[in-house]
Parts: sequence; structure tokens; C-alpha cells
Amino acid sequence: MDTEYKCKLRSKTIHLESPVEMYYGIDIEKCFADKLSEYTFDRLFLICDSAICDIHGLRLFEEIKGKNIPVCLHVIEPAETNKTMRGLEKLCDELIAERISKESIIVGFGGGITGNMAGLAAALIYRGIRYIEVPTTFMGMTDSSLSNKQAVNGGSGKNQLGTFNAPLFVWCDIRYAETEGIRHIKAAVTEGIKNALIYDTDEIEYFQNLELSDGSTDVFKLYEMFCHITDSKNKILKQDPTEKGYSVILEYGHTFGHAIEYLTDGMIIHGEAVASGMCIAAEICEKLGYISDEDKVLHYRLLFPHFYHNLHHFEIAPLITPGKILQQIKNDNKRSGAGVKYVLLKKIGECMNPEGDYQVALDDNLVLECIRRYYANVKTLREEGYVYFCV
Repeated sequence: MDTEYKCKLRSKTIHLESPVEMYYGIDIEKCFADKLSEYTFDRLFLICDSAICDIHGLRLFEEIKGKNIPVCLHVIEPAETNKTMRGLEKLCDELIAERISKESIIVGFGGGITGNMAGLAAALIYRGIRYIEVPTTFMGMTDSSLSNKQAVNGGSGKNQLGTFNAPLFVWCDIRYAETEGIRHIKAAVTEGIKNALIYDTDEIEYFQNLELSDGSTDVFKLYEMFCHITDSKNKILKQDPTEKGYSVILEYGHTFGHAIEYLTDGMIIHGEAVASGMCIAAEICEKLGYISDEDKVLHYRLLFPHFYHNLHHFEIAPLITPGKILQQIKNDNKRSGAGVKYVLLKKIGECMNPEGDYQVALDDNLVLECIRRYYANVKTLREEGYVYFCV
């Protein structure tokens, strides 16, 4: 891929119940104000992630202001501990105090937490005002922004309080992700691997051959990965734009992952936790005879390099013992009157669908056994050497 991709604005439609246009490219920041000119509004409220405000946020703010667009900058902390109703209420109160109106537009500029906070605030203030999502993390660009779901954490679990709210559009300048560390890039790639395992099997070879290491990911590599991952997720959303039926397969590994992420207060970041969750799910699928041992090993081969970065957190056993993971799962946001159900593979590329909702009820003892098997396998892999699974 060469430099002809720089500054060239492209777009694709995200296939959701309320379809959203995603604009993307490299170094497209200067085009943002031009896109804003297509809308009528009194003021723009730029809600910026404090982690990247000095790196990217202030520059975009000045770019917008330089086009004589009335804009207000509001900085928030992108922490899981801030992604709560209390944090959301504080944000809404501050925006109202700054005289936000029904004619205003909110721009969520940052990672997934900032995007969720901005999207949910926009849904609630005055019963709904418009907003735009500008993800700056690779996970935000390739996964969380391809959804109309907005949520904050409840007192007992991840994303328990939220709604569906579509942005006017999503804006992805791939250059922003270049300043992320390799740990976060690898964590984001796990969602692309998930898409391949549950549906888009043609992508498995791509991820098998994908090499990521410190300092090896330039913006053109990120652009290529962005296209692969967003296209694979969009294929699934096209089957179920409501995000309430078939698209639940996108939650593969997330029931376990959300529990791990919540129990560690985000010390194990989302992609790492979901990678672990998919390996646990694979243990269950193999135990029940749905997939072969070879398919289970494929999970570890694909995913182990992407959560290995943070495996030292598995040494804080009091937080994430198998028993505590199982207990935390009881608070999962997909729980129904029948209890917690799980997305499982029937085979690589196809999910189980015994009751029409692409989820399976499981015995707690089986789940606990397979979490323990996962822990045992991780221990073995660490002892045998991580390099083997990078091949």
C-alpha cells in the first residue's frame, strides 16, 4: 500500500437498523469541518478523551474553530470507573450548564468509553440530540463504532445500562491509531479474529499470517487491518441490522470477557479479556463435542499472542479465580428470565442455534470445569514458550 491513500476520504455504510455512514482514511482531519458544514446546528460540543487530548484533540479543536464553527471543548477521563451512571450524570449536567441545546451536536472523540459516554449523553439530554462518533483507538474504529449500542456499567457488571442511539456518522482517521501502543492494537485485532471464527472463515488465513510486534505497525498496515476487520463485521451486521437477532453471535467470548474485564477494573483490557473468553468458549465447545480438539487449538494459536501481553494479571488470583468469573457472569447484560446463556460454535464459521436466539444454556459445573481447563492450558503455554504460538 502506498501514499496515494493519504488524505483521500472514503466511506462505507454500516448495515444497522439505522444505517450509519462511516468515513475513513489517513490524515483526513482537515476534511472534518467540511463534512460538518453539511449540517445545521448552533454549537458543537467536542467531548474529548483526556488520554489523547494533547496528542490529537486540541489540534482538531483548533481546526474546527479555525473554520469559524462555534465549538466547545469538554474533556473526560476514559476509565472504566468513570463509565457509570454517576459519571454520565456529571457529563450531562456539565453540558447543560454550558448551554447545550436541542440544536447542538455532540462529538465523541476518543476510545470506546468516550464514544459510549457521548452517545448515551446525546440520547438522554432533552430526550435526544444529534451526535457524531470519532473513534481514536483501533478498537473503536474497527469494532465499537460499528454499532448503535450505547451503554455504561452498572454497579454489578459491564454495559448494564444503555440504549440504541445512532450517530449522524462515524469518522475514522487511521492516523490517530498510530499513536497507540502495540498492546492495544493487538487487543483490537482479537475482535477481527472473532469475526473469522464465528462467520467469515475466509479471513482466518489472513490472521494466521498477520505479524504484529513492537514498532512494526505503520499507518498503512493499520489501514489494511481496518479494512479487513470492519468489512468482516459489516457482513455479519448485514444479516441482522437490528443487532438483536443473528448479530448476537458477535458476543462470542464476551460473556466471559466482560466478567474478566469487570473483575480487574479494566487492568485486563477489553480485547485481551475477550480473547481469553473465546478460548474458554472453545473449551466448552470441544468438551460438548461441537468442535474438534484441532479447532480448539486454532483458538489458542490465533488468540494467545494477543492476550499474552497482559498475562501477568492472571497472577492476581483473588480477583479472577474461576469461581469469581462464574459468579460475575450471573450479572451479564444478556441475561434473560431463563438465566445466562452463551454464544457457542457448532463448527468454525457457524454458531449454535438450538432455540432460535443463537445462545445455549449451560450447567454451571461444566462452565467452571472449562474455565479451569483454560487456566491450565494457559499455564502450560507459558511454561512451553510463547514463541511457538506466534508461528
